[in-house]
Amino acid sequence: FDRAVNAFGNSAALDEALESGLSVWAGGLEKMLALRRAKQAAVRFGVALYERAVVLDADTFACDAQALDAVAAALEDADVVVVSEARTPKCPGQIARVLGVKDLPPEYNTGVLGLSRAALPLLERWDHWHARLRCNGQDQPAFRAALTEAVKRGLRLLDLGEDDAQQAFSEPSAKPY
Repeated sequence: FDRAVNAFGNSAALDEALESGLSVWAGGLEKMLALRRAKQAAVRFGVALYERAVVLDADTFACDAQALDAVAAALEDADVVVVSEARTPKCPGQIARVLGVKDLPPEYNTGVLGLSRAALPLLERWDHWHARLRCNGQDQPAFRAALTEAVKRGLRLLDLGEDDAQQAFSEPSAKPY
């Protein structure tokens, strides 16, 4: 606790961060945002390099090789393939207000994504919204904002959110150890 308080300057700032859902770690929000930007740059590089890419977070693994094939195959008919919605959507009011919309698409988990080259403008806007929203340092809210814009412009989105697809991928932190 003392190390966390030192990182935030005082216990009131720490309390505020905890209440807002911010993950507390020694690097603070700025370093977390820098890591997110690096992840987004790596994703953009991979998508630019290959016609289609299936991206998994480092803490996500495929429980079934056919699940990866299913995401890749779905890219024949879509520019972006998502597998599951985020557990707890963050900052929906802020996103709707900034975008000037009433209805938002679901907030998808960005730990598993299928992306075609047509998604490159979405990925650039993801980076933009990440810097602008700064919503707890999380990927999903910024992705949601960028996706809202991209779908309005004709980006083809496919949600494989069926139970089988969701169960085919897992995050170790989601396991009840």
